[in-house]
Amino acid sequence: MSLSTQDALQIIYISLREINAERSAEKQLELIPETRLMGSGGNLDSLEVVNLIIRLEALLADRLQSPVVLVDEGTFSNGVHPFRDVSSLAAYVVNKVKETA
Repeated sequence: MSLSTQDALQIIYISLREINAERSAEKQLELIPETRLMGSGGNLDSLEVVNLIIRLEALLADRLQSPVVLVDEGTFSNGVHPFRDVSSLAAYVVNKVKETA
């Protein structure tokens, strides 16, 4: 299994569009790599982060015909936050797919 960064970005954007559908017009997330998701300046609340993870895992499973677990006990333990922004999340998703292969 493999997934390009561009493919990962498209899957993330699909998930963010679904989150945007539940938000007011003033709170829409930009679909660009620099969009902050969590941490300082983050745009997602905790429930939206959980929804994003669930949506991403479902879309990845459909696309790859195999489950991909994005969050486990090591996800946030190394000091690097993969959900900081769209770009870091895309890189993280690509790496997780490689690990799953």
